[in-house]
Amino acid sequence: MSIRYHLIYYAIALFLLVLSMLNYIFIFLFLFYLYFFISKTSFISAFLFIVSVLLILIFKPQYDLSFHSIIEGKVIEAKDNYCIVSCDHQNVKVYHQESFEYGDEVQFKIKQLTIQKQKNDYGYDEEIYFLSHDIQIKASLVKVLKLEHKDNFVSFIEKRLSHNEKTRSYQRLFLLGVKDKYIEDDYHQLLNLSIIHLFALSGMHLSYLKKLLRQLLSFFIQKNYCDWIVYIFLFYYITHIPYSISLFRAFYMLVLYELFKEYLNMLDIYSIVFIFFLLKNPYYLYNYSFLFSFGIYFFVLLCKDIKYSEFYVYLFSIPFLIYTQNKINIFSLLFSMCLTLFVELFYEVIILSTFLPFIELPLSIMVSLLNKMIQFTSLFDSYIIFRNPTLSFIIIFYYIAAKIIMKRQLQLKCLKEHSLIIALMIAFLIYGKYPLYATVTMIDVGQGDCCLIRLPFFQGSVLIDTGGDRNYDIATTTLIPYFHSIGLDSLDYVYISHNDYDHCGALESLEKNFNVKHVIKQYEEKRQIGDLTIEMLNTHKTYSSSNDQSLLMKLKLYGYHFLFMGDASIEVEKDLLEQYQHIDIHFLKVSHHGSQTSSGVELFELIQPQIAMISVKKNNLYKHPSDKVIKRLKRKGIMILRTDEIGMFHLCFYKKLYYIFE
Repeated sequence: MSIRYHLIYYAIALFLLVLSMLNYIFIFLFLFYLYFFISKTSFISAFLFIVSVLLILIFKPQYDLSFHSIIEGKVIEAKDNYCIVSCDHQNVKVYHQESFEYGDEVQFKIKQLTIQKQKNDYGYDEEIYFLSHDIQIKASLVKVLKLEHKDNFVSFIEKRLSHNEKTRSYQRLFLLGVKDKYIEDDYHQLLNLSIIHLFALSGMHLSYLKKLLRQLLSFFIQKNYCDWIVYIFLFYYITHIPYSISLFRAFYMLVLYELFKEYLNMLDIYSIVFIFFLLKNPYYLYNYSFLFSFGIYFFVLLCKDIKYSEFYVYLFSIPFLIYTQNKINIFSLLFSMCLTLFVELFYEVIILSTFLPFIELPLSIMVSLLNKMIQFTSLFDSYIIFRNPTLSFIIIFYYIAAKIIMKRQLQLKCLKEHSLIIALMIAFLIYGKYPLYATVTMIDVGQGDCCLIRLPFFQGSVLIDTGGDRNYDIATTTLIPYFHSIGLDSLDYVYISHNDYDHCGALESLEKNFNVKHVIKQYEEKRQIGDLTIEMLNTHKTYSSSNDQSLLMKLKLYGYHFLFMGDASIEVEKDLLEQYQHIDIHFLKVSHHGSQTSSGVELFELIQPQIAMISVKKNNLYKHPSDKVIKRLKRKGIMILRTDEIGMFHLCFYKKLYYIFE
């Protein structure tokens, strides 16, 4: 059997095998594909390939995972507050308040930090991020023992950049793949428009660079030698700037195709490079750069001979956009098509500006024009919010996509498939916006409170407290990404129990960056929101403490009762007992993160909950929750759900039943 046209089957087999190793849910998909794989190759070929892959993954050299208090190596990435140091057999991410540059030779004394696991569904998982970026250790800088600045290619480029901060930022972005603070707003806007791939240094720019170099060198060197000189320069370039998966993927494909084009087609070359990267680090499957670089380019190869190929590449990349951003700008394809030619010219002018100083003037004009274009496109702020794609959605989507590609390559009409893919998108949109059951979700916001109540069939959504952290913006980093990941694009009501920062600190940013319809901070007797009834309890007393001024909310949902106590103390609990004698409660949001100043004996004379919910930061300075409170809850036989132990958790209600999901 000829290997030509068959390597893609091996690449897909490896892809599904690695997925199965990372998540057992994919084992069935791999076994299903295995039958097809054997039919396209042979049993012997499939067996030998899978065994070889497993042996390579098991016995390949491993990184050093042990912590060393003193490290020595080279800075391979430098940011304002951290750098990544490449040492012998390990990469270390070091947080600092110093100033380091790419290529610095350093020796540090460091203190190990804990790598955080994912706390909220679809949230940032630091452990997975480190694995997918070849980082083994997280640390903080204690002392700089040695610092040696060395001239290198990056410093050579940096010295030739513009003195204008904005222009310089775009030069650094396009030439070095480095994003600095002067370009953050533009970068964020481009990300929202789903056209950041035009500006982030990638294989597309490597192709532009190759084309420009060939044009320049052709005036001085014979064409036979020109390409290889270009390849030598490109190899030097990509190996002497901060690492980019996309650039290496593009370079390997260019060189391998040049060497083996008589024996292999471009899809075969793609498969070889894909296999190489995935064997190098299986966790690259969690790396967005890897997913976009290989995923989108795969569709570029499949659609290159199809009419309207740009449209189909964009269409088939939609699950990638949903997975990474949870939203699609309906004008992003149009923006991408309009800006492509401009970006190519812009990139070439940036390259020339580093060697020809007189080019800086037209470059600054182009930067100004680009800013105007970005401001103009930002007026078309039209997004469709999708929940995170499910496995079933991805499988069905790409099954239909495969049929479209095959039919288009045979020049057959595929109206049915187009209709199906539109229907699938609409159905998935509705699935995200109109859940079939109610959920009460305690969001892990660290040392603070935040609870989302989402009612079925778009009856409404309620947030009780927002959390707050003075070190970072919880709204934009935690709350809004989670809301988008479940398909939620607005909040009907936000209740603020009291004005402590850990309960309301994220409100201002949330209102600024998300659609919040109503904010309630004052006492109101009762409100009905679909199947949810919110009633506020009143002791008819005045308290001097802000904690004791917390709104006390009793919620009723499908016959189940919740009590949200804010940060109210034992004094308030005694007054509640005096006022109400008994309240039927199934779920208690424990007051003040489980502090010993609350959840006293009187409270459990008033209520007998089945489940206690505690929102608290792991290893917090206040030692919350109190051992006394935990023992008291356990003596009462109450199930305890704590965010410091299990992270985010959900109570899902369907008719008269409820389920707990951690």
